Amino acid sequence: MSKNILIIGSNGYLGKHIIRYLNNSNSVYVLDRNDINEFIRTGKTKFKIRFDVIVNCIVDYQNNSAQIIESNFFLPIKICQKIEKSTNFQVFHFDSFYSKFFELAPKNPYLLSKKSMLEWVEIFHLETPGITTFVLRLEHVVGKDESGKKFNSWLINSLRSNQNISLSKSNHKIDIIHFEDILILIKLLIYKEFFKGEFKILEVGSGKNYSIETFAQKIKAKLKSESKITYDKTLDDYKTRSSLSNIKELIDLGWKPKSDIDDIIDLIL
Repeated sequence: MSKNILIIGSNGYLGKHIIRYLNNSNSVYVLDRNDINEFIRTGKTKFKIRFDVIVNCIVDYQNNSAQIIESNFFLPIKICQKIEKSTNFQVFHFDSFYSKFFELAPKNPYLLSKKSMLEWVEIFHLETPGITTFVLRLEHVVGKDESGKKFNSWLINSLRSNQNISLSKSNHKIDIIHFEDILILIKLLIYKEFFKGEFKILEVGSGKNYSIETFAQKIKAKLKSESKITYDKTLDDYKTRSSLSNIKELIDLGWKPKSDIDDIIDLIL
């Protein structure tokens, strides 16, 4: 059964892929920045329908504190509050695995906005009868042709061009999740209507973790790169903590992510 799905924050890597993936069998609508500003101001949109699903892909970690606060939790909540909703309304928000180490982080507007987002969307959930709220806590997301600002893309481009690079001296491990598995999970949750009426935080990863050194050396080998990699960079404490997702609940639902590191690396090269 086709769903009316609203995507907000569609310019990012994940947002663009969600639109493409869900558009095959649903009616997918997008609010761009101008649409969002007009909607917040007037409470009106160009869409005269009731939405079954909102997927909130808005993320801001580069602007000043006021803009980050507005983008990362004020605007999504206002939109969810004002939009016309169906009786079985679902909303999806995204969180970072770094949130697990919030107390170790220096004062950080982005992480604080994510922490506040969790608290406020739960309040909104409790105030909205019948709503199902998902917070997907994503592990280290990888995919082909990511922005050059992302670690994965920077690492691959550096190794391809045989540049010498410096990585973290910490031997922490990361749980690597391919973006296609996130798309499959979202579609599964939309159509099967698991956790109906609940506020649910779900860890989303492969369920396996690997050291940065293993990740980098495997990419180097596959590219036959001549780069020299040193491990002498110092990171903030919260970035040196190993992370591993608990995905048993999702596996029990029938979701099966890619977990072999060599298969994942082949897909992103």
